[in-house]
Formats: sequence, structure tokens, C-alpha cells
Amino acid sequence: MMLIDTEIEKRINLGTTYPFPPQKEGECLISHAYGALTGSKKGSLVSLNLPLGHLLDAIIDQYNLVSEGERIAPISGATVVTIPCTVSNLTDGSYAKYPEYSG
Repeated sequence: MMLIDTEIEKRINLGTTYPFPPQKEGECLISHAYGALTGSKKGSLVSLNLPLGHLLDAIIDQYNLVSEGERIAPISGATVVTIPCTVSNLTDGSYAKYPEYSG
């Protein structure tokens, strides 16, 4: 999952070939491969499962390093957040926003 503010990126010349308008609330852009795997197309409602436990634990670890109060216990590496969204478009590239993934 990538969270992108396309208007800011245009101002700093990042992803200048990105052909899509800014996402509206509740929309997502998925790859053609993910669309084929799930049978999703433009307008489909999909649920993106984000394994955020390790990220949350890393944030908690940093907090605990600087906190003078009570330490917070790690959440769990298995924590998954599910975000429903409507597919606004499908794509095969990152349009120079990120290195292309070929694995």
C-alpha cells in the first residue's frame, strides 16, 4: 500500500508522468496483477489487508526509548488492519515515484 499526495508530488517534480487524478476518500489504485488475482476492476470494492503490527511495534519501541512515563507494551507482529476501498483505476507502474518491483 502506498499513500501518495499527488498534488505535492507534482510541485516537487516527483512522478510527473502519473496519469491519474488525486484519489477521493475511500478510493484506491491497484495493480493489474492484483485485479486479475482478485477479479477486481474499476468500481470494485476491495479490502486491502495491511500487516501493520511490526510497524506499530517499531513506533512503540521508539516511543519507549524517549518516554519518561510508563512504557507501552508491543502490540503484536500479527496485527492486520483491513481497509475497504473502491478501485478508481488499475496500473502496472509507479510512474517514477518508486523503483519498479520485479519480484
